[in-house]
Amino acid sequence: MLVRAGRVLLVHRSPERPWYANSWDLPGGHLEGDESPEGALRRECREELGITFDTLRPLDISLPDPEISAWAFEVDAWRGEPTNLQPDEHDDLAWFGPDDLPADGYSYPGQRGWLQQHLRAGR
Repeated sequence: MLVRAGRVLLVHRSPERPWYANSWDLPGGHLEGDESPEGALRRECREELGITFDTLRPLDISLPDPEISAWAFEVDAWRGEPTNLQPDEHDDLAWFGPDDLPADGYSYPGQRGWLQQHLRAGR
């Protein structure tokens, strides 16, 4: 969860993606080999957005599918400007505040409410 000035960066997954196609989501991806969740986030942000960062804060997240393990982190300082370096994966990226988040079209049910709550708490 990249946060800047009370706004969160969301990526829109391309309609051709095999999983969660045509939906808004946080930047991220899958673990490769024996990398840690933190290591995966650093790699994914470098590959997909062209940014690097030093500090991240774990967030509490639960997904509706108990078969999926997920981790979420907040990053509020980074080097570089987030750019869509993987247009085959994401067809858009945009910054949203708690009141202008898309009404629907998320990867997971309840994601919009979770994002709004987190942004309004100002963490």
